[in-house]
Amino acid sequence: MIQRNAVALRDHPKFAQAVLVVIVECNMGYTIADRVRGMLSRPDMRPILILSRDPGKKGRAGIWTGETEKTLYATALERILANNALARAETLVSPPSADPQRAERHWDELLKQLATFRRIVHQPTDEAFQKFRVTLTGKGGGAKDDLVLALQMALFWGDDVRRDPMFLTMAEQAHWQLV
Repeated sequence: MIQRNAVALRDHPKFAQAVLVVIVECNMGYTIADRVRGMLSRPDMRPILILSRDPGKKGRAGIWTGETEKTLYATALERILANNALARAETLVSPPSADPQRAERHWDELLKQLATFRRIVHQPTDEAFQKFRVTLTGKGGGAKDDLVLALQMALFWGDDVRRDPMFLTMAEQAHWQLV
């Protein structure tokens, strides 16, 4: 599915030469992120940047997401929503499918997940020695929040990627003017 999505983007005229930035959450380990890097390393997929924010400094692909990062991601989304700056793209790109409404259903699912996403503050049992604990979630009652997390990560890392050394190298080689 990952390759099909990348190919669909490459087949679209607006994205044929764009740098595809791939963000893989790797909280269960870096194996999946490394597999994604392998799947997307084909020459016809380039230029592509798979973000690596490896706290172990081993250069592994993927983003480790802990509580601090989740708070930063949620704050990025809150800032965008508060400024009424989230807009839907004119064209939603999706791999060819028997279901022509697939992209629309994904958009509707994102809106549903956004409506149920919340910040829960847990009262400590001993206020003198324990901290309040905050949970950011849209899960519960069978609900999912994976599209909200993907949006949050895209918003947060979208700012960061413009300072990424690999991205800057790609931009220099392509003679882009970065503003």
